[in-house]
Amino acid sequence: MEGAAVRAYMRMKEHVMKGGSEHRVALWRGTRVLKDLAVQAQATESLFDYLTDHLLANHLFGDDVCLEGFFEDDRMLHIVVSQPLVVGRHPVWRELVEGLSRQGLILENPGSKLPVFNVIVAKEGGFIHPIDAHFYFDDQAARIDALKRLGILGP
Repeated sequence: MEGAAVRAYMRMKEHVMKGGSEHRVALWRGTRVLKDLAVQAQATESLFDYLTDHLLANHLFGDDVCLEGFFEDDRMLHIVVSQPLVVGRHPVWRELVEGLSRQGLILENPGSKLPVFNVIVAKEGGFIHPIDAHFYFDDQAARIDALKRLGILGP
C-alpha cells in the first residue's frame, strides 16, 4: 500500500469518521470503513492478537473485516483493514447483557462492567453487534488452540 495515498484519503473531510483511540477511520466505498492502525497504538498485547481478533470476530459475529495492506510512515508500521459500516446506537448495560444473552453469549462475571461501551451497537431488531471485539486468552498457546478448535487455523 502506498502510505501517502492512504494518509491523504484518511484526512479528506468528506471521508473522516469518529474512530477509536487506536484507529483513524474513514468511510470507504460507501458501505465500508477503512481503518488505519499505527502498530504502536494497538489496544492488544501483540500484532498477532490484533490480527487474530479480527479472524475471531469474522468467525463468531459474521463480521467481514479484511486486511487491505501495510505501509510505513515515519518509521512506524501501519496496518490497514476494512469492514462494513455498522449503523446503530450504543446500548445501555442492561440492553447489552440481555441482547448478548439472546444471541447465546454468556456474561462470565456478572459483577463486572467494561468502562467503555462505544464499540458495541444495537442494530434495528435488537441485534447487538460488537465492533473491534478483543478476545482475551491466558497466553498465545491458548489463543492458537482456540483458533484451531474453531477451524480458523489448520491443525
